Amino acid sequence: MASVMVRYMPINSTPHASDEHYFESSNDVSQNICGSEKGKETEEIMSRLCYPSEIQLHVGPSKKGGKYKNNKKDGTKKGASIPTWMPVDFVPPESMIIDEMHAKIAAYIFAADNVKYLTGDEVLIKLQWMVGKRSSLKTLMPTKHVHRDVLNMLVCNLTEEEHYIDGSTSTAWFLPTMFAQYALDNETYPDTVMEMYRGIFMGKVEFVRKIFVPISDESVHWYLLVIDIDKSKLILLDSLQIESRRERRKIQVRKVTERPDIAGFTLIEHNGIGHQLPTSNDSGIWVANWMKDYDWDDEYDILNVRTLQRITTASRMRLAIDLVLNEQNEFRADVIKRAEKTWKGFQQHRETIMKAIFGGN
Repeated sequence: MASVMVRYMPINSTPHASDEHYFESSNDVSQNICGSEKGKETEEIMSRLCYPSEIQLHVGPSKKGGKYKNNKKDGTKKGASIPTWMPVDFVPPESMIIDEMHAKIAAYIFAADNVKYLTGDEVLIKLQWMVGKRSSLKTLMPTKHVHRDVLNMLVCNLTEEEHYIDGSTSTAWFLPTMFAQYALDNETYPDTVMEMYRGIFMGKVEFVRKIFVPISDESVHWYLLVIDIDKSKLILLDSLQIESRRERRKIQVRKVTERPDIAGFTLIEHNGIGHQLPTSNDSGIWVANWMKDYDWDDEYDILNVRTLQRITTASRMRLAIDLVLNEQNEFRADVIKRAEKTWKGFQQHRETIMKAIFGGN
């Protein structure tokens, strides 16, 4: 029998596409702030970036009754998986506990791009202040640097959750990545930056306990600033502490916090919290987990044996699935339908190829 080259094509509904990501401030100004271009300063950081391991599934503590409780959801069962023949770039690790719907969502998010069917421009997430494309979610594949839109989608979800639980008396503020970028551009005054995002991401000042600020270093590494109001501390959480970058990151933190009411806070580099695997590019995942799990916990220890937390390839997959299936996603139901249709399209295409090769009705 002659050899046959099989190329699977996703059969998909018309994608919901957008020409650009948008992020509306309280002044109705569309934001899409890019990080700086990679240059010589990134070389040392890049030299430390590599492959994550699959230690175990991330299972974190409940987030005070919110949507991010843990990864073992009611109704899930072992055994659901993505067939190896499907053209998918990233599949759930065997350690993950997922159901059939999660498998189909994962297959749709991480399906191999094809110019005719799936391009990456499909909009999978629509929130009140931004949209998220499949291409952004695909940066959650192992070893890839997490795109700022992924962190911003999480920030929007956490902010909405805080507002739902506490309203204007929310005790935790989660700020988008553009906040720090604006504060560091040397062109925008700190007070102006605060006003840009006050109406969306902040509540009443008298109730806030912690403010979470993700910061990008040369667009290749993420770290997190936690402003602890109760303890008058600026806590720098960094999963990849490079000696030559430490002073620069501390200077960035001071620049971001140039306000009379917090400028005098003590700056602390939180040590003993574990670190990302060398060259894993997992910094964005560490920042995401710090934000969603530690608004009420002061240990910030992701490698905590008590909570069984680990950052692995499963952590990346779980974040992608959770962002798409979050109740705040206006496209949630539509994406589930698209994922089902794409899955069936894969199966039908395989059946057609098998019949062409082996015959049969």
